[in-house]
Amino acid sequence: MKKTLNENNSINANWKTIAVIFASAVLGGFFLIMSIFKTIENSQQIKVDPLPNANQLAKKRIEISSNNETHIYEVYIADNNQSRATGLMNIKTMPDNEGMLFVFQESQNQSFWMKNTFIPLDIIFFDSNKNFINYHGNAKPLDESIRYTSDRPAKYVLELNAGKAKDLNLNSESSFKILD
Repeated sequence: MKKTLNENNSINANWKTIAVIFASAVLGGFFLIMSIFKTIENSQQIKVDPLPNANQLAKKRIEISSNNETHIYEVYIADNNQSRATGLMNIKTMPDNEGMLFVFQESQNQSFWMKNTFIPLDIIFFDSNKNFINYHGNAKPLDESIRYTSDRPAKYVLELNAGKAKDLNLNSESSFKILD
């Protein structure tokens, strides 16, 4: 009889141990999964600079002149093949006063798309003298089927948050200059 009681106590002790281990594993797994999700979420959010490779890109102020008004933006300069190819891909948000200026070696007809671009953009084309050519407003995020093109050869392409080009009242007299 004494042996049976010891066996029952041993079984109860084993189940308690197994239950504690199981609960710890479930709880630990939960926290591990939550920390992974938080890491992914944080990696997709913009903290200070809107670009993952922002420390490698020059950031300059530009002044856009249109209808006797001037507007200042801080823009990242994409002036090499890698930065032009990446552009604003994978960016989730961008401050209202920021954008990206694509600078090409030669003026030519330019064509842009929204591959891996999560925010709606205005795509604005300028010639080699920094004079306005045309723009496409509210380019559709993640849509690779539409090409946004310049009406004639362009050397500069400016991407701003959607709606900014309309606010600028761009016309044939509009231009921009790089301030610093």
